[in-house]
Amino acid sequence: MPRLSPAVADRKRAHVQKAALRCFLELGYHGTSVRDIAAAAKLSLGSVYTYFPDKLSLFAAVLEQLEADFLGGDSALFGYLATARFPDDLPALARALAADASRFRDYFKMIYLDVVEFDGAHVKEIFSRMEPKFRLVLGARFEAVGKLGRRRRTDPGVAFVAVYLLFYQYFVLTGLFGAKQIFGRRSDEQVVAELVELFLHGIAREGDAA
Repeated sequence: MPRLSPAVADRKRAHVQKAALRCFLELGYHGTSVRDIAAAAKLSLGSVYTYFPDKLSLFAAVLEQLEADFLGGDSALFGYLATARFPDDLPALARALAADASRFRDYFKMIYLDVVEFDGAHVKEIFSRMEPKFRLVLGARFEAVGKLGRRRRTDPGVAFVAVYLLFYQYFVLTGLFGAKQIFGRRSDEQVVAELVELFLHGIAREGDAA
């Protein structure tokens, strides 16, 4: 059998990974066999094993590629981080996460699949040490704004992760899970506006004790 060029081999690997993604999302990891993946890719079983030694390595490769796509330079989050003016641009962060939650639906589905079937073994690092990771990108901005809050006690890194996680969860729940009216009958724009108000001005009434 002639040896494939690296470019052709890469295309074949990508083709197998796309077929595997479809199978994993439809059948789950344990419900999918390598034979299922080969059939979805319209390849022989031996051809699949040429590129991946087993199903687990294929699952890991699919997740790794999806993560690389999500964290790549053309994601909305990446674009936001490149020009972030936190905390003066919270609606822009919300819009970026809303766009990515829609665009990268398969990635988020695979994250939850990994949690269900592997107790998060392949994705726990993605969400670990988030504040230091964001600080590598936004450290200069954090230094410029200093401490946040009424009494200037909150580290901006902590504040950024809190805002990120809230918007992230909201758009995953509404977009991926199909959850409705989490905050009543408000539109997404109204929800974002009220959450921004909450983060910028807090929930205490004027004159209340801190």
